[in-house]
Amino acid sequence: MHGEKVDARICEYCGYFASKRNLLLYHLYTKHSIEPPATYSFPHCDRCDYVALSISLLQKHKLAHDTAKELSCNVSLDQGGLDHASLSLSNPFIFDSIFG
Repeated sequence: MHGEKVDARICEYCGYFASKRNLLLYHLYTKHSIEPPATYSFPHCDRCDYVALSISLLQKHKLAHDTAKELSCNVSLDQGGLDHASLSLSNPFIFDSIFG
């Protein structure tokens, strides 16, 4: 209609509402592959496909990589012929038979 104001914080592709312009630009880039203006740059993780909104969020994300590496599995499944897919910590029988 004539005279209607268009809210520039609403995604024209899916209707997502962003409270700030940078959040909308991030949404457009990560969800719809729309490149942001040259004045905006979103940092990328060098270990995966993650795109961060800010450098501080990227640093926090990278800590998750380091933590995951520290928590990597060191259980030998040679005992009993099990594989990782059959392990379930929610199944007490399997958990107790390996670790109990």
